[in-house]
Order: sequence, then C-alpha cells, then structure tokens
Amino acid sequence: MMKKKKKKKKKKMMKKKKIMMMKKKKKKKKKKKKKKKKKKKKKKKKKKKKKKKKKKKKKKKKKKDHDEEEDEEEEVEEDDDEEEEEEEDDEEEEEDHDDEEEEEEEEEEEEEEEEEEEEEEEEDDDDDDEEDEEEEEEEEEEEEEEEEEEEEEEEEEEKDHDEEEEEEEEEEEEEEEEEEDDDDDDEEDEEEEEEEEEEEEEEEEEEEEEEEEEEEEEESV
Repeated sequence: MMKKKKKKKKKKMMKKKKIMMMKKKKKKKKKKKKKKKKKKKKKKKKKKKKKKKKKKKKKKKKKKDHDEEEDEEEEVEEDDDEEEEEEEDDEEEEEDHDDEEEEEEEEEEEEEEEEEEEEEEEEDDDDDDEEDEEEEEEEEEEEEEEEEEEEEEEEEEEKDHDEEEEEEEEEEEEEEEEEEDDDDDDEEDEEEEEEEEEEEEEEEEEEEEEEEEEEEEEESV
C-alpha cells in the first residue's frame, strides 16, 4: 500500500516539476521578447537623434540661404520630434518599471515554488521514513513468527520422539510379558506331560498287577 502511494506521489511531483519547467520557459521567452522590443525602440531613438542632428545641420545651412518662415517650420517640426521623444522616454520608463515589477513577481513566484518543492521533498522523506519503519516492523513480526513456528516444530518433534520412546518401551514390555507367558506355558506343558506319563505308568502297573493276580488265581485252581 505504501509503495503504491509513494509511486503516485512521485508521479504528481514529476507532473508539477514539468509544469514548473514549462512556466519558466514561457517566462524566459517573454523576457526575450521584451528585450528585443526595447532594443528596437532604442535603435529607433538613435535613428531619430541622428535625423535631428542632420536637421539641425541643415537648418544652420538653410538659415544662411533661406528665409525665416522655413526656419520656423523646421523649428515646429523639431519641437514635434522632441515631444515624441519625450513621450517615448516616458513610455520606456513605464515599461522599465513594469518590467521590474514583473521580475519581482517572478522572483517571488520562484521562491514560493522552491518552498513548495522543499516541503514536498520533506513530506516524501517523512513518507520514506514511515515506510522504512513499517518495513522494519513487518520484518520483526515475520522473524518472531518464524521463531515461534520453529519452537512449535521443535516441541512437536520432542513430543513425537517421547511418544515413540514410550511406544517402544511398551512394545518391549509386551514382548517380555509374552516371552514370560510362553515360558509359563512351556512349564505347564511339561508338567502335564509328566503327569500323563505318571498316569500311564500307574495304569500299566495296575494292569500288570491285575494280570499277575489273574494268573495266580488260575494257577491255584
């Protein structure tokens, strides 16, 4: 989640920077145009001054050769030119003043933009720090979970081992009991066999005795 947010913020920052760059380029173009206009005006002024000087020279020559009426006309023309020049000077002063104000505004805007960029960078740094902290916490949680799982596995293995040992012991005990039972059975069988043999012997003896008695009786008769 944090990574997605970070990507979005970076995209926004890139867009803002592009917009800022475009604005700066436009401002530079405007400044260049204004400078060109000023240069043109200065050139025009110089040309007018040159013309004025030429007219004055001509005037001096004409004063010698022409009458006073022509001189007056030229003076009127010169006055008109001077008025035009004064108006142009006033316009230039106003333009210079406007340019200064514009430059000040531009500087203020640039400062504001720089401050905004710094704030955004600080925010990004804060976000990075938060992200790092979250990642560290996640890693710690994962490590703890792994440790718990390992402990559980070890406990289960120990239990299984203990159970196996118990089962083996029980089996051994059962086997021993079975062996003992078998031994007992063997003894019983032996005893039974002995008893049977004894009985058989007794029966045989009895039969022999009976036969002997019968023989004796027969002999006596």
